[in-house]
Amino acid sequence: MSKLANAITAFVAGTAVGAAVGILYAPEEGNKTRDKLTYRLSKLKDKVTQLTEELTQGKEEITSEAKIQGKKVVGDLEARVKDLNKEFEELTKQIRKD
Repeated sequence: MSKLANAITAFVAGTAVGAAVGILYAPEEGNKTRDKLTYRLSKLKDKVTQLTEELTQGKEEITSEAKIQGKKVVGDLEARVKDLNKEFEELTKQIRKD
């Protein structure tokens, strides 16, 4: 896991624990407290799911870009190798003529 993902996970976990403790110590009835806790945890779950999807999508985009750049580098190298082979053949022909 990347440092960013670890930081986000730690932040979200800390937020969840803080919210749960705050709600549990609030001076309200148990039903209301549980309802609030359930609601907030549901929202937190949605946010974690969204962040996970964004991280996954970002990873896919980076991987896709890396593949594109890799293919470009390979294509450039192939073209350069062909040029060098052509130059080598021409030099070989000139050396044989002399």
